[in-house]
Amino acid sequence: MIFSIRDDDTNYFTSPSDLEEAYSSIWEICPVTLFLVPYIKGNWKYWVRERYFNYKNLDFDEYKNDNKIYPIGENKDLVDFLKNKIKQGQVELGIHGIHHKNLEKNLPQIKSNRVENAEFLTHQNLTQKLAEAKKYLENIFEQTISVFSPPQNLINSNGANAIKKCNLSIVRNRATKKVFQNFHEIGIENSIKILNHSIQKSFFKNSSNQYPNLLKINNTIEIPHYPFQPLTNLNDLKKNLKMIKRNNGIFVISTHYYALQKSFDPNLNMKSELLTLIKELNDDEGISFVGLNSLVKKTNENTGSRL
Repeated sequence: MIFSIRDDDTNYFTSPSDLEEAYSSIWEICPVTLFLVPYIKGNWKYWVRERYFNYKNLDFDEYKNDNKIYPIGENKDLVDFLKNKIKQGQVELGIHGIHHKNLEKNLPQIKSNRVENAEFLTHQNLTQKLAEAKKYLENIFEQTISVFSPPQNLINSNGANAIKKCNLSIVRNRATKKVFQNFHEIGIENSIKILNHSIQKSFFKNSSNQYPNLLKINNTIEIPHYPFQPLTNLNDLKKNLKMIKRNNGIFVISTHYYALQKSFDPNLNMKSELLTLIKELNDDEGISFVGLNSLVKKTNENTGSRL
């Protein structure tokens, strides 16, 4: 089984100490794929705390008007720190949107999510802007970026088309119940895989709701993930992990470094839980710890130079 960590939101406001607090002792065992926001829009350090601790009373007018752009490359300490971690093999990089902000009108309202940050749930064609942002990160960090994670895990056809035109693979989930809606996009072979999983799920109640393996769609790969957030049920997460291990699949945990920091929320114990889990997996010879860029590269090499 392959085990990976997807971490979203590293940006201009992230400090090396933030990442050290979250991932020391973890990335010595398992490389962490940090999905960077190239040009965060607004004072993220302030707003992430407001959204996390005070969302019901959030001043949306103030939030909407805070549109100053902060390029990640201007945080020299962070850039140097990440370059060193890349050389050590402890960090790989992906891209997490462009600005991580969406103030378009007529967006669908989703009670369980925050569409004001869902940049790739969009009416726009973001292909050129995404291509430029990807090149910007690659030039700064001297690493090819081949994976994308959607802000807020929300994406529509416009967003997906931009990502695929930039030859980026996507860390996203495909709900089995939507297979027929996506038939023309994902093709016959992928549809059969998802339907087969759906049938198995009816017999094995601990099977995941989404298709648990890679999907190859034209020149991209879709990689499923399992959220590890403050409200995640750890027992359910371990059940999914057990199912993936039984099938020698790929298990990607998706989280946020600040959720692992005691200094961010002293009430959480997520880093300790994740570290314990990884140490247990490290004792298993059947587990490989892989960064997501490396996973995409290996998959491409096994199926041809490009999918």
